[in-house]
Parts: sequence; structure tokens; C-alpha cells
Amino acid sequence: MWRLSPQDIRESDWQRLQRMSGPVKSLDIFISHTWKTGGLPKMLALLVSSGIYLACPDCIVMPFVLQAYVMGFEALCPLAPWMLIGACLGHVAGFLSAPYFPLACTGACHSGDICFVDIACIHQKDSQLKQRGIYGIGGFLKCAKELRVLWTPPYLSRMWCIFELAAYRKANPTGRISMAPIFIEHSVHLVAMALWGGVWGYWAIQASGLLVAYGYFLGLLLPLAVALLPVVGIVHGLRHFFCAKHQLFQDLRHFRLASAECSEEFDAIFVHTAIQSWYGSTEAFEQFVQKTLVQEIPQVIIPHEYCLLLSTVPITGALEETMSVALGGAPASAVLSSFVGHVFGVSLCWILVSLKLLYYLCDRFAMPYKPGLFNYVQTVAVYAAVCLFFLAGAVVGEVAYRHTLWTSCLFAIFSSVACAISYSQWLQHSIIRLLCWPAWCRKTFMLARP
Repeated sequence: MWRLSPQDIRESDWQRLQRMSGPVKSLDIFISHTWKTGGLPKMLALLVSSGIYLACPDCIVMPFVLQAYVMGFEALCPLAPWMLIGACLGHVAGFLSAPYFPLACTGACHSGDICFVDIACIHQKDSQLKQRGIYGIGGFLKCAKELRVLWTPPYLSRMWCIFELAAYRKANPTGRISMAPIFIEHSVHLVAMALWGGVWGYWAIQASGLLVAYGYFLGLLLPLAVALLPVVGIVHGLRHFFCAKHQLFQDLRHFRLASAECSEEFDAIFVHTAIQSWYGSTEAFEQFVQKTLVQEIPQVIIPHEYCLLLSTVPITGALEETMSVALGGAPASAVLSSFVGHVFGVSLCWILVSLKLLYYLCDRFAMPYKPGLFNYVQTVAVYAAVCLFFLAGAVVGEVAYRHTLWTSCLFAIFSSVACAISYSQWLQHSIIRLLCWPAWCRKTFMLARP
């Protein structure tokens, strides 16, 4: 259904879709999208958003050679890529199999969602059924608890997409309108590929035996530097994706109904007539989109669970190293220090903080200040800032867990607090209020003096 244009789908497939349909009491989600955007990018976005609760890292370990330096323990430890291979296969298999394992069977919090998708729920070959479906969209919108807009740049230029926005707010005043730009999930795919490239580079440097010749500090820095190389390839792509976010709100604030397109004149007349009857005039509807709708839609951010999923990639590489140390005969305290400082402190918490910074900077500096070469300089500057930030914390964490178990625990506490602050707006606001409190007290004292 997602791979082909509606004109290319066979009559038998439409009949099969019709036989699969059934009556429902209500809809959890009404999926709104534009047919002008191909099905593949929307399918990839939905695979991430719907399969996030099923994706998990595989944990399979066996024994190459790693030069280990942990709490006085120095040895050549056995190393293998089995966890990395298993995790790669697990991520891919999890995403591809997600549509065939309903979340209702897993007990996930979003289980049982019943969605309306026009290409599946409206017959595209039988003209009578197609007409009934099109003119019954208002009924579907009325019983849907949420209108989820799979936003792509052409969305607000399509008449039927605008009709769905207008009809949903009138038919369902208490319903939720949520913007779901598909570039969010595309960025997850992009970052995941870079992280996998970095982790494999990190592992290859360790397995190559070069660290024995370079010594302690170069042996510590070299794998981290190699792991950061693939990130330079995604920063420019992330900035491009976040340009689409800024374009989304710009399109909403400058929306004009006259700029919308429709393939059939009758449909355009029908939509214009309906909007005028609901909102009184096209200008009133434009004001609704430009002001009311913009305020109803929350800021587009990367969901925290997406970042948590991405962090499983470096965690797998860190677990390979920790398991190698354990198989090499290291004492329990050294293995625990590696797990606490390296796996939890660096690969989970500090990676999450660095991902937050990466997304923030790519969003903040998405729009180029100048076109041409300066745009790429801007990308390099963002990349350098993220790398320096990550290296500062990662090097401290690496030194801490190799020193003692207590320093490993201290770094783990520090990185977990930094992670909590990065992902909690309540903590951020509390810290800001706390920092502003002395200034407020001084101002109040000055006003109170006679």
C-alpha cells in the first residue's frame, strides 16, 4: 500500500483491503498526509514511531584482543563483535517486523490504536465507494480522538489536507491536533547509522592492536576520535532536516488558502464552500491557521525515547569492552568500574547529553547565515562544538573508571545528573529560578529600604 501510487494498485488488492475493513466505535488516530509525498519516507517515519517500543538491543557475547588498563589490571583480553552484530540485526529486525506484531500483544502504552488512513480506508477503484468515503471524511474526523498530521513540505499546499485540518477542528473541538513531521524519524535513522559507524570504528581500533604501541593516553583518545568521524557526515543533514521544522511554522504563520492546489476543480469548490460555511470566510480560516493553530501545536522536539533508543548503539560497544575485560580475568571491582563508568556513565548518560546538544545546535543553527561556503563552515563549527563537548566528558569518564571504582561512581553520578537536567524542563526551570533568586532578593531589598 505504501510502496505504490494508488493508480498502480491492482483491483484485487483494493478488494482485499475492503474485505479487511470492519466497523469500529471510535478512532484513536486519524492519519493526515499528502499524496504528493511518496509513501516510502512516510512508511520509514511510521516504522520508527510505531516500532520504538519493540526495538531493543541484543545481548550476545563471545571471544579478538583488547589491551585493557582498568584499576591496575593490565592484560590482553579476548574481544569479539558478536554483541555488535546481534544488536545491528536486532535493530533492523525490530523495525521491519514492528507492523506484524501489534502493540496490544506486548502491553505497550500505545497498544490498540485504531487509525484511519485514506488510502487504506477509502476504495480508490470503485467510484461509488470512493465518493462515499470522501464525503464521509467528516464523520471519521468527528470520532477520531487525535488528528496526527504527517507533515511534509507540500502538506499545506494540498487542498484536501487543509480541508482535514479545517473539518477536524469544527467537527471535534476537543480533539487533539498533533504535528508529526516525518523528518524527526528520518533524523533518527541518520543518527543511528552514524552511531553504528562510530561504534564499529571504535571496536576496529581496539581489535587492531594499535593501542599497545600508542600507550595509555593516545590509546584512550584514538578510539574516541575515530568514533566521532562519522558524525561530521550527519550534522549537515540534521541542519537540513531542522530547516524543514522552521519552514513548518513559517508556512503556518503565512498560510494562504489561495495558494493551495487541488487536482480536480470540483473538489476545490467543495473545500472552499465547506470552509466558508464553517468559518464564515476564507480570511477567518486563515487567521485560525496563522494564530490559533500555531498556538495549539507544541514545539517539535525529538522524543526522549528516540534518544534512549539511539543510546543503545554505543552501549552495545561499551558492553563488548566490559565483557572483554571480564573474560580477560579482571577482578570484579575492575569489571564493575568499567560497567558503572564506561557503560552507564559515558555510553548511556553522557551520550544522551551529547545527543541533546547535537539536536539543539542543529536546530538552533539550522538556517544558514550566508549561503554557499559559509553554510558548510557553520556545519563544521557545530560539529566541532559537539565533538569537544563529548570528548571533554568522555575522556574524564574513561580516566575515572580506569582509576578507581569510587571515581567511576562519581563520574556516573555527575553524568546522570547532567542527563536528568538535559531532559527535564522542570529541573531546568528550577535551576534558573534558583540562580535568579539572589538577584530577586537584592532587588526586593533595595525596593523595601526607606
